[in-house]
Amino acid sequence: MVPSQRTQLLEDSAAYDGFPVCAAADDGTAVVLWPHSTTHEGGDSTYVAGVWSPDAGASWSGWSKMYDDTAPGRNANPCGLVWMPARGSYPAQFVALVMTEVSTATPPGRLNFLIRSDDGVTWAKGQAVSWPSARWAFPSELLWQDDGTDAGILWAAAYVSYDAAKPTVATVLRSLDRGATWTDAGSPGGRTTSVASLEPRLTVRPDGSLYCTIRQDQPAWKIISSTRAAGAASTWSTPQLVLPGASGSPAVHYTSNGEMMMLYREYTRRTVDSYHAPFGWARSVDNGATWKRGPDFTHTGRAMMYAAMTDLPGGSVLVAYGLEDPGRTWARASVFATTFSLLEPAPGLDVALDLTGVPTAVLTADATSLPYPVYRVTDTGREQINDGTALTVFPVELRDAEAPIGVPFWYEIQDATTDVLEVPADSGTWLVHPGDADLSTRVTVAAHEEWSADLEQDVTLIPGRATPFVTTTGPRQSPAGTFELKVSDAPSNAALQRILADGVPLLVKSADEDMCGWISVGSVRWRRRTKRLRDPSRRVTLPYVTTERPIDVDAPTVIRIDDLDLPFDLLTGLIADGLLP
Repeated sequence: MVPSQRTQLLEDSAAYDGFPVCAAADDGTAVVLWPHSTTHEGGDSTYVAGVWSPDAGASWSGWSKMYDDTAPGRNANPCGLVWMPARGSYPAQFVALVMTEVSTATPPGRLNFLIRSDDGVTWAKGQAVSWPSARWAFPSELLWQDDGTDAGILWAAAYVSYDAAKPTVATVLRSLDRGATWTDAGSPGGRTTSVASLEPRLTVRPDGSLYCTIRQDQPAWKIISSTRAAGAASTWSTPQLVLPGASGSPAVHYTSNGEMMMLYREYTRRTVDSYHAPFGWARSVDNGATWKRGPDFTHTGRAMMYAAMTDLPGGSVLVAYGLEDPGRTWARASVFATTFSLLEPAPGLDVALDLTGVPTAVLTADATSLPYPVYRVTDTGREQINDGTALTVFPVELRDAEAPIGVPFWYEIQDATTDVLEVPADSGTWLVHPGDADLSTRVTVAAHEEWSADLEQDVTLIPGRATPFVTTTGPRQSPAGTFELKVSDAPSNAALQRILADGVPLLVKSADEDMCGWISVGSVRWRRRTKRLRDPSRRVTLPYVTTERPIDVDAPTVIRIDDLDLPFDLLTGLIADGLLP
């Protein structure tokens, strides 16, 4: 997923606006709600503020008060937001889970209930939501799951105090009638624990199971996860550590491209105190079993004040999030939105190969070994089973991002061959990364008019000889040239910067034979195409020299300067945020 440029939804120098929630309807109507307060902790004047977008986040309304509990001493905090489509007798609605704090006594007086809206603008109070036997409950998630029934399943998660002498517990409720009634669906972190479980967040995986992320602050900052299989009688799995040194309300989301995203507080980059650290952005390609950490996607270094994610039509993800204002720790914060767009996969082939009975095999395409990942096909997805060349015996699937465009070819496995295959010739022009096919990006070539293959030589004319004396200093150099690319939007610009960041040779794929092959790119130059400051379009010059496919070498994760080991950000190709003055 590729983040776009952020949009500021609200800035009020006299208020603390953070902790947003968001949802989007099938027609692209998007809504973001948050508690509008004078302090970080809220207060009597806190109410639900919000904005809405008619076009999937391309434009936004001005912010306004959406809901206020006018009872004396109460403040209203939205803790989760969903959109549910019209099914059977159920109307299409936006539904938010709201917490009001009636008093700050011990235990605090907290009431939880739903508010509902047909259009995302006008809201009305609905049913109460109660966690059985709780002294108090602080919600952190509302999730709707489409299970094929009219009502679907509505899930609500909170961290709950059952006993004043024991730590809080993450507990989930389930509703089969869109919030009219609720039942206890168990505790992802366990009901008896010596460590407080805080701010549980939920997402649904393709097999219908739930994946829950939980913040724990003791004995060290970390995020744990637990899963719950589909079915009313299912229980939560034993919690697993997924991100040490992480905190914040860990928003998690399963995206339409089969990956999972998590947004959290990167404790290892904390600034003022333990709670003030920028966003971390992690992704998982194995259903949440392992996570790869990324940089602060906001590129601000400002303290994160939580985030929420929702799908948009077309597969993109809307992210609403809070950032503390610069230099106003604990005092002021603002709300932003960013759209994460799908990375279009490089045109290639997914080939299923049945290797039953074959002891070992090396895949070849037209007699050339393929150093590509090979996957075993399973019920829950794809599992990589080789190191890039040899593989063991299973029915496997090969994802070949470097397959040529418009050229017939085939794969050979020992004495067997596949059918003749061909990537469609109208797939466009692509830059393909040799180590990470996910970095590959489509490009628009504005000019590629000529290239050269230089040769260093001296020509000496000798009197009396008909032919000159030629001295050549070496073989003819590899062909070189220049691509002029047109970039029309911010996501395309970001994708181009990512694939160029580590400087490895790239494969140019195109149906035009004059623009195919491995190239080593020299110094790249970006130029504005207009004089408008906010216009993201660019003209990009890529000088290159043709080369061979590189041997696969892992990119560095640490750069050593004198006696310092500095983390290297693989996504941006830069020293990690905040570690150099």
